Amino acid sequence: MPIYTDILEGASQLRSLAFDVGTCTRKEWSLLLLAPEMLLVNDLANLTSLRITAAIVDASSLVEALRRCKTSLTHLTLDRVALSTINEYWIPVVQTMLTMPELAYVELFLNNARASMPAGWFRDPLPHSYSESEVFEGRERIVEGLHRLLGNHMYLHTST
Repeated sequence: MPIYTDILEGASQLRSLAFDVGTCTRKEWSLLLLAPEMLLVNDLANLTSLRITAAIVDASSLVEALRRCKTSLTHLTLDRVALSTINEYWIPVVQTMLTMPELAYVELFLNNARASMPAGWFRDPLPHSYSESEVFEGRERIVEGLHRLLGNHMYLHTST
C-alpha cells in the first residue's frame, strides 16, 4: 500500500481515479476494504471522475473525499459499495453529493448490507441484477434522484 499512496500523493493534477477493489465470480461479488487513507492521501482538488467498484468504504472518509473534489467532480460511480460498519449510513454521503454543483453523471449501486466483518471483506450473492443500479444524468435529474433516495430511508440505512 505505501507504493499506491506514494503514487496518489504525487499526482497533484489527478483528474480521474478508479478503485476496482473486489472481484466477481459466477456466483457472488467479493467486496474488499478500501483503506480510508487511499481516499484521503491526495487533496483531489482537480478530480473530475471517481469510480469505486466492489469495495467496503468508511463513510466519513468517502464524505471527506467528495468534499475535497466538490467543485470539480463531474462523474461519480459507486458500484457495489458497502459501508464499513453498522453505525454508518449512506445519508451523509448522498447529502454531500447534493452539494456538488458540477456533478453531471452519477451511478449508484449501493450495498445496504452490513459489511463489518473482521477480515474486511463481504460476500454479496449475485441475485442482485445490475439493473438495480441508479443512474442519473444531468444536474436536475441528479438532484431529483438523490432527493428521492434520501426520502427512502430504508434503502440508505445499513441493514441490522
